[in-house]
Amino acid sequence: MTMLRYLFLLGGLICLFSLLPAEIWAEGPGPAQESAEKPGTLQVFLALKKNPVIFQEDVECEVLLKNSGASQLIMKFPGIDRSMPIVRVRSLTTGDAQQYQRSADTSQRFFSDLTLAAGAVLKKSFSLRDIVPLLRPDEYQITVFWRYDNENRTAESNSVRLVVLPGSPANLPP
Repeated sequence: MTMLRYLFLLGGLICLFSLLPAEIWAEGPGPAQESAEKPGTLQVFLALKKNPVIFQEDVECEVLLKNSGASQLIMKFPGIDRSMPIVRVRSLTTGDAQQYQRSADTSQRFFSDLTLAAGAVLKKSFSLRDIVPLLRPDEYQITVFWRYDNENRTAESNSVRLVVLPGSPANLPP
């Protein structure tokens, strides 16, 4: 019974060490490997939960943030930083484009930096009306931008088509 207990303890220690970051229990990469390492690169994927929408109806947007680089990257914590994302709205009929961004909350007292490990994925939802003013009936192309690495780099999402229908009785749900 004691031998089984020691094997169980040994297995637990092996699992624990495999979960720790490599820098804690290994020396890490040599100088030649560090220079060849690709920096953390943020990929942004945008999806709309509903499309088309009726005039004055809000749109819930879902953003997937993925570090596709080989090293970690630093970004503002999405739950605290109100200034992200930046949203570009382009009318497909006129070609006019506008960018919208909420102002940053200057009264923050919380630590708001987030280190996103290589390969890590973060999901964030936001209401389009929280950032963009009311959109008139038209077809739009929505794109979001996310700043990271101390606001020195910007990632651009895929563009998503949004159709805003007029608020006529024919378009209202029964």
